[in-house]
Amino acid sequence: MIEFTHEDRLEVLELYARYSHAVDAMDGEAWAACWTPDGEFSPSVGPTAGTLYRGHDALREFADSRPDKYPRARIWTGNHVLTPREGHVEGTCYGMTVDVSGAAPQLTAHYIYHDQIVRHDGRWLFRSRKPRLDVEVER
Repeated sequence: MIEFTHEDRLEVLELYARYSHAVDAMDGEAWAACWTPDGEFSPSVGPTAGTLYRGHDALREFADSRPDKYPRARIWTGNHVLTPREGHVEGTCYGMTVDVSGAAPQLTAHYIYHDQIVRHDGRWLFRSRKPRLDVEVER
């Protein structure tokens, strides 16, 4: 099992926040910086659900264009459980997509993230994120 300190835990929670802020801002460069060079993400909502995005170029393109059809969304995560494993930290948390394009925010999806988080070049980064959809509002 890897060493995982209180400071490491805070850095990983900051990673979750940077991830959400970057994708919400459609800032592909900042979002790709949350991932290892070979990082993998497969969204569970919208028309791209199940599509695998691998590597910084694909991840950057996803965040820049938001092909999941949530260009005015806020991603909220909570109830983070971080478990040190051999070679990585296993992260699980609840996620919600909130559409902020209208007059009032609307909760449009809920899912559970299953993450592998690793220390890469001195920073904690996502190696993989595999959300599992609980429910999505038809759009």
